[in-house]
Amino acid sequence: MKSETENKKKRLLIFYTFLIILLSLTIYSDSLEVPFHYDDQMAIVTNYSIRHLDNIPKILLSNPTRAVSNLSFSLNYYFCKLEPFGYHLVNLFFHILNGILVYLILNLIFTSIPLIPFVSALIFVSHPINVESVTYISSRAGLMSTTFFLLSFYLFMEFRNSDFSFNKKILFYFLMIFSYILSVGSKEIGITLPVVLILYEFCFFNKNEQALSWFSAFKNKIFYLPFFAIILMAFIVRYYTIGSFFHPTFTRNPYVNFLTQINVTISYIKLLFLPVNLNVDRHFPLTTSFNFTTLCFSGIILFIFCLAFICFKNRSEISFSILWFFITISPTSVIPLEDVMSERWLYLPSIGFSIFLSMSLYRIFCRGRPLCRPSFWADRNVRPYFYAFSRSNPPSPPFITLPDGRQEVGLGGFLRKIPFITIVSALIILFFSIDTYQRNLVWSDWISLWEDTVKKSPLNARAFLNLGVGYEKKEMFNEAIAAYRRAIEIEPYHVKAHANLGTVFSRFNNFRDGIRELEIAIKINPELDAAYFNLGTTYKKMGLLDEAVIEYEKALSLKPDDELIRRVLIKVIKQREVMNEEMKDPVKAKEIKKKLSDSYYNLGAIQLMDNVYNKAEDFFKKALGYNNSNIMAKLNLGNVYYLKGEFDEAIKEFKEVVKTDPKFYKAYWNLGLVYKAKGDKVNALEVFKKYSKVEPENSVLKKEIEDLSR
Repeated sequence: MKSETENKKKRLLIFYTFLIILLSLTIYSDSLEVPFHYDDQMAIVTNYSIRHLDNIPKILLSNPTRAVSNLSFSLNYYFCKLEPFGYHLVNLFFHILNGILVYLILNLIFTSIPLIPFVSALIFVSHPINVESVTYISSRAGLMSTTFFLLSFYLFMEFRNSDFSFNKKILFYFLMIFSYILSVGSKEIGITLPVVLILYEFCFFNKNEQALSWFSAFKNKIFYLPFFAIILMAFIVRYYTIGSFFHPTFTRNPYVNFLTQINVTISYIKLLFLPVNLNVDRHFPLTTSFNFTTLCFSGIILFIFCLAFICFKNRSEISFSILWFFITISPTSVIPLEDVMSERWLYLPSIGFSIFLSMSLYRIFCRGRPLCRPSFWADRNVRPYFYAFSRSNPPSPPFITLPDGRQEVGLGGFLRKIPFITIVSALIILFFSIDTYQRNLVWSDWISLWEDTVKKSPLNARAFLNLGVGYEKKEMFNEAIAAYRRAIEIEPYHVKAHANLGTVFSRFNNFRDGIRELEIAIKINPELDAAYFNLGTTYKKMGLLDEAVIEYEKALSLKPDDELIRRVLIKVIKQREVMNEEMKDPVKAKEIKKKLSDSYYNLGAIQLMDNVYNKAEDFFKKALGYNNSNIMAKLNLGNVYYLKGEFDEAIKEFKEVVKTDPKFYKAYWNLGLVYKAKGDKVNALEVFKKYSKVEPENSVLKKEIEDLSR
């Protein structure tokens, strides 16, 4: 009979696992063709450190706080290069594995009610809030951290199972620690596992430890020490690699962050219960004062904590699910981050919600049955803390029977009670699944994703930036320019918006606006390698190879591992060598010099418009050095001298322009203004009279002559 029951349980486990896999594959089937998005460009496409699998230490050290996930990207690149399909397949694999692990863990807790683990797992894998974590390739760090988090949890449960031999328990223990290292090495959220394990034991395992002495209690917890040693090591590694325990460059007032996260937490809870209006880049305003809304939300959170405390004695599974959520969300809530709120941060916490929802459904529709059977621990002879590593037999646990004395295991009697709960659960999962599938359709295209984002967050500059990138990829350049300009309107010092706008201008040979925007970007952030690279590309298009080399070298110094920058720099240096050879040919030299003169003139004009007179003077002189008959360069060099107060030099340049082209009215006008500014009314009047012969109907000129004639 027992063997038959065990076989039924195994078949049920296999069947439920199959359904979890099937549902996951179905609702995420349209995610496999989603292109690289947003940070995928930096993490994968332009991350040259992942392209050399033979240098694993370099891969791990290129991003020490994400070392394990970085290694997975390197393996992906080795097999798939830059085809997104393979990356999405790996992400989906980890998501499915996480769903199975959720089921297996809960199946060890809720042994007599297999529907709770199954429904919890289905809610988790189908919940739309997790789309960003699964479909957004760069979110793999959270997926992998959760996988090893859950695996370590499962191994912990097996380690605490005294049915196994001492050697097997030791094996489980070391595998558990190794999994925990991988979890923390994938993403820092893994550090919350020890707290969750302690919570688990308090809720389900060791309520009798209250009677133990202080020394015995400490001895019983000694196997937790490696967890905390790993946490300490993770903080040390973070400090020595990025120079800070937290964000190296970003800070926020702790009080403001605390108030804001109160409101964010309620928003998270609302999204878990009703996942509508999902947003990849949510614009969430900071809360700077303790207002009425924050007061109400604080009351709700306190009520939830009180509920968890009240339920601890007789409804510990509810306490466990609630506190799971708050413990696992704490790293992104307590530590100030640039993003105030992000849906992908709910991936691990959503497991707690999934457990809570499935248990709530069971409580509502199947009253009278216990949720987790204390006899489970007796069946598996689980040892108390003190006997965790002991070879001897432990004392019998004090809680070994159901309150009504029943020892029922499996589905017997349960099927008669589940029709309505099954229907309700199925409807919820169906709603989540449809929403997830539709959300993946939004992710299917860069433009559709960011158009959806700016629609929901019209004051989000970063969203408009990414929308502009999407338009640029599709060669919708007018729309891209409009999106970048809107980003700058919202956030005037948005460095990437300025840089991208400058790049688009330069692409259409609007070098003046292009260089101006790129130089603004560099002023805002002198460490932005892309701005130097694109500025170098602009100079290259203008034929200014010396300036291009300088900018490429700056970009390479900021990103020495970037193979693209290195290749382009080498190519431009060779082009410069070829140009220098061509300069020896008089015919080719004349053409090259004319182009260089025009290009330097454009640079000078840009600097003049920005009131950078010394640079403008240098560029105009270079323009004249290559082509002394460049009238516009002479004219604007005179303007520079005039604006600097060097009137004699200005007069000299304007006279040369008039001599070269007697009908160039701008030169007459500027020359007259210089004489006037110098106080030489006689020469000013003479020049303006000559100008009047070129433009006799100019009313402004007539007025100047009248004023000077008095």
